[in-house]
Amino acid sequence: MKKSLSLILFFLLVSVSVFAQVNVSAFPTASTCSSNGSITVNASAGTPPYTYILTPTSGGLSLSQATNVFTGLASGTYNITVTDANSAMGTANNIAVGGNYIEPTLSSTMNGCNLVVTVQNGKAPFSYSYSTTGAVGTFTNNAPVTSNTFSGLATGD
Repeated sequence: MKKSLSLILFFLLVSVSVFAQVNVSAFPTASTCSSNGSITVNASAGTPPYTYILTPTSGGLSLSQATNVFTGLASGTYNITVTDANSAMGTANNIAVGGNYIEPTLSSTMNGCNLVVTVQNGKAPFSYSYSTTGAVGTFTNNAPVTSNTFSGLATGD
């Protein structure tokens, strides 16, 4: 009877450790610019230290680290896997890092002595400035302006 009780107790202990799982919660911060979103991951019910793995759902490389905050993230959806010191695992799937950042594109046209800059995508309002290198040297308009037209430019600017 004593051997069977020990065996049952051993089986219960092994079963508990085999089925142990890490609880994972994730808190995203939106990306407001190109790749500046983040996800903070909280792990519990496991044995530290933890290893955190971030995988974009769109494919690409996974990132493994020992800290619980992933930074420099583009808008998108991510899966997170956390492994503890005993190899128990937990996941948080389809964590959305929001944001509506779209890389702006620029085009420009010369209209006489006026330079007209057109911005597509991005988020208005925009500020404009320019720098030129001419025969006399470099001229820089460091003060951003809100107009997309630069007037009175000399030939070659």
